[in-house]
Amino acid sequence: VIHVYSIRYLEGDPGYARFFALLSFMTFVILGLVASPNLFMLFIFWQLLSLALYLILAFNFSNRPACQNAFKTFFAHRVGDVSFLCGIFLAYKYFGTLEFNDLFRLAAEKPQMISLFSGIVNISAVTAIALLVFVGAIAKSCQFPLHVWLPDTMDSPTPVSALMHAGIVNAGGFLLNRLAPFYALSPNTLHIVFIVGLLTVILGASMMLAQNDIKKTLGFSTMAQMGYMIMECGLGAFALAIFHLIAHGFFKASLFLHSGQGIHTSREEPKFPDSSGHEVKISYNQLSFVTGL
Repeated sequence: VIHVYSIRYLEGDPGYARFFALLSFMTFVILGLVASPNLFMLFIFWQLLSLALYLILAFNFSNRPACQNAFKTFFAHRVGDVSFLCGIFLAYKYFGTLEFNDLFRLAAEKPQMISLFSGIVNISAVTAIALLVFVGAIAKSCQFPLHVWLPDTMDSPTPVSALMHAGIVNAGGFLLNRLAPFYALSPNTLHIVFIVGLLTVILGASMMLAQNDIKKTLGFSTMAQMGYMIMECGLGAFALAIFHLIAHGFFKASLFLHSGQGIHTSREEPKFPDSSGHEVKISYNQLSFVTGL
């Protein structure tokens, strides 16, 4: 749907072919991420996803602020990726495999302990790995405190916003659900996951109510929705989180595409209009937007 929408959206743009190449590459990377059979392949596609996002956010490279915002996003993701990579190293060191099925089985059958500070502190290897991977997930899913990159991406083209909020930010939620059997072995980690999700919901919803820009409102709504999804994972309701992930992808893509259509139709700033004293006309686009809400 986003590809079809982009055909008309970017008609006549000098970077038309380059944009579709990047959009197709991003779609390929997301599919590869979902189909990855082990942590190593998942991490490779995880990195490619960050690269694709950087390139498509900096699509209009003559726009200096857009390029700066793309770099800020890229840097914020690197913080999470370093933690994710450390988690992968620990998983291989203590369990000797990165294959999901083998990793889950060994973690359940042969629990390992990690000693820190000359044995003063002992922590379960499962807990340490789960926490490190979780930091990578919160960076990608704009969770507190690694949510700072999200507001600066709202000036990107509408198809990019739709794909990013309906697909890319869901990657963090997908990662937690892909490792659900692993997280189920660490109740303490699930408590932390729930608290981070709760803080993100409160922050995202509060910031959403303070916006008068349509795309920023939807962006902070995504932040709050991802917080709900993380909370569901923290409660151990992974099946509910998967349903939420799919449903959010559908309705948030619809909202972004219709908001972009409304912005370009009105040829005005993307602010909420003052409807006082004006005739209210319901169009097909408005009806679809309300349906998405």
